Amino acid sequence: MHIPKARLPIIALDHTSWDGNWMNRQHILSRLGKRGWPIIYSNGAKYYNEVRDTKLIGTIEEKDHVKIFHPGFIMPRNYRFKAFDKLAVKQHCAALKKKAGLKKDDAFIAFCFHPDFYPYVKELNAPYVMFHIYDIYQKLGTVENTNNAQLLIKKANLITAASETMWDEVVGDSHLTPNIIYNGVDFSKYENKGSLTNIIIDKVKGMPGHKIGYVGAINLKVDFELIYNVALKCKENSFIFIGNIVEKPIVENKVASKFYKKCQQSKNIHFLGPVSGELVPHILNLMDVNTIFYTRNDQDWVQAGYPIKINEYLAAGKPVVTSYMPILQECFENNIAICNSVDEWRKAIDLACQGDGVGTVESRKEMAKANDWQFRVNKLEELMFRMLE
Repeated sequence: MHIPKARLPIIALDHTSWDGNWMNRQHILSRLGKRGWPIIYSNGAKYYNEVRDTKLIGTIEEKDHVKIFHPGFIMPRNYRFKAFDKLAVKQHCAALKKKAGLKKDDAFIAFCFHPDFYPYVKELNAPYVMFHIYDIYQKLGTVENTNNAQLLIKKANLITAASETMWDEVVGDSHLTPNIIYNGVDFSKYENKGSLTNIIIDKVKGMPGHKIGYVGAINLKVDFELIYNVALKCKENSFIFIGNIVEKPIVENKVASKFYKKCQQSKNIHFLGPVSGELVPHILNLMDVNTIFYTRNDQDWVQAGYPIKINEYLAAGKPVVTSYMPILQECFENNIAICNSVDEWRKAIDLACQGDGVGTVESRKEMAKANDWQFRVNKLEELMFRMLE
């Protein structure tokens, strides 16, 4: 394959804050940036009700081999007036091109991660468009969201997805060959055995019994009813949840709210709050078992996902117990215990705590190592070079 000498500039678009929990967008873009692709990343223009404490003119922050664009409050977006809203998108795209150093006829790539940003992609009018699918967007948003996804698919030169189910649900075109870029792990972070400490680490160390851990966002995808019932069956163990709690949607859901409150009141269930990314490997190594308690509902997007945390868990080498998800059954069943009932959960946790968990320390780590982000980005970059040819 002929590899072009120049890696084109990339304007990348998504809602995810660069400094928030690192998702596949930050992992992919930071590694492409390190390989020499000039990247500018934007969350889009601010809306008129979001401009508080925003600077007058947009600024650039350079970190992780990427330029992050922080928009100014000149020409904010407006829900009510479509004409002003279009002008705001137009002005934001012009600012992005300027900050990226692009001249009129320069070739570049618009890399979109969410269909909400289709108006920006249309306005940028890039010679090359990439669309990476990380959710089943039609189950999360509006009719406009679904329409924008289809418009992106028609416009994109390269479409990729984080799982086969996402591809099937969002693309749904049997004439297109699926390009799957699974989520990965930065395995090097799990090879360094340095000792760190903070308040949460000290709390985890002091928990009684076997430590059953979960690290990640705590939102509606988490099955609080399952957690409560499993913890009730395993009273001698401490169930430890570390991550930011997206509480509003939880308390607005009747079932989730009921069991979330029960979990909060349980003596052996502990919500300790979020930790920085550098502490995650140390936290996971403190656990006796690491878990994924996810809902199983064909009507939502959860079952289509590929949890980033699964490879992080495996990289720690500790036993892993999870709820059923198609991707976990397909790719990981030799190294994790997959459960469909409370009794299966109790048995799997007991076996793991006794040293009889599915897989071995070595096999789990080897699988995680094979799923390192560098291999994912190798595949994506190869697809990008083919696109440019």
